[in-house]
Amino acid sequence: MDRVITSHDYQDMKGRLDKDIVLVKDKLSDLQQEVSPFRIYIQEEVPMLENLLDYYTKSDGVTKKKILNTIFAEKLIVINGKVAAPVFTEPMQLIFRISEVLRRSEKKKEVDLNQSLVATLTKNSFS
Repeated sequence: MDRVITSHDYQDMKGRLDKDIVLVKDKLSDLQQEVSPFRIYIQEEVPMLENLLDYYTKSDGVTKKKILNTIFAEKLIVINGKVAAPVFTEPMQLIFRISEVLRRSEKKKEVDLNQSLVATLTKNSFS
């Protein structure tokens, strides 16, 4: 073979590839516009987490209890003025694992963050 293609073959291949590119771009656009639970969480819930202490101190007793129940899975036991081995809820454990992945990724020059986060999320055992 002389590795030469005719203009007809080239146009044929280019047409198929252009069609594939349009389909992939369309799918990418659809995926980017799809609202995921993580995007909602980051946009709506994270700002509250940033001001959680302020929100907690200004809230009533019932709200304080609800906040603590979303963080801790069991009642806190205080021994000698210190909390003994707190047990965190699954969402809090997930947040801790994600923050650990992000902390480790800051130390590495290259890291596949998506793969690390997916591995972290699959360790989660939400029922």
